[in-house]
Amino acid sequence: MTADILIQNGRVLDPARGIDQSTPVAVKGRRIIPWEEGMEAKTTIDASGCLVTPGLIDFHAHIYERGTDSGANPDLAMLPYGVTTVVDAGSSGVSTYRSFLDRLALCRIKTKFFLHISPTGQVTHQYPELLRPERWNMEKFQEAVELAGDKLLGFKLRVSRNVVGDTGLRPLEAALELAISLSGGPEAELEARELGRAVSAFLAGQPERNRGVFLRRYWYGDTVEEAARWAGWSLSRTKSALFRMRKKLKDYLKKEGLYHE
Repeated sequence: MTADILIQNGRVLDPARGIDQSTPVAVKGRRIIPWEEGMEAKTTIDASGCLVTPGLIDFHAHIYERGTDSGANPDLAMLPYGVTTVVDAGSSGVSTYRSFLDRLALCRIKTKFFLHISPTGQVTHQYPELLRPERWNMEKFQEAVELAGDKLLGFKLRVSRNVVGDTGLRPLEAALELAISLSGGPEAELEARELGRAVSAFLAGQPERNRGVFLRRYWYGDTVEEAARWAGWSLSRTKSALFRMRKKLKDYLKKEGLYHE
């Protein structure tokens, strides 16, 4: 068999399959095919000094190009760096997601998104998004869930102080109730509450400084740099601590039967 592309001399890295070795990779059409000694190819690529990996996933980006201040073109911003799947982290809301989906339909890269709780989404850094649960339109949320289908991963909101102000955790609690009402009724509510209790129990058992860094990054919305300054740690130590905490939390939730792949 003749391959369309033969990649040679690269380090093939695929953690999900336990592969880390130097071996040729053959491609025909849109599929990787078994490599055989002496196989010919229309195009041969010398990947010496390079990693050869499955497509990478960027799980937090803003790709509502021309719809928000910070929206990037996903094909131009991701594909050159080996990213073949990207998740938009709440650029659009129920009033803007339709035009966002129209833009995503033009992309070559695989895309998913979180729908922002704010009707207009996370559109600018000039002022915080509006979080007023009493003004949410339930019919619009239901319509968005049905129209977006499996492209929609969930809802997004930020609970940092400059966004929620005096409302505290009320927008988060209301968003949880909204998600439960749209995703499965009493059983989903019970699992959500069990998940909340499990996360609280996990965090209570962690060293104070580690817990604080984790909460500042993922609860209050601080940047990694801000969390590092708060802890008095170097940036590399903070990143390492956050990585270990995420892994520990994942393992803990698996043990409790609350983690789903």
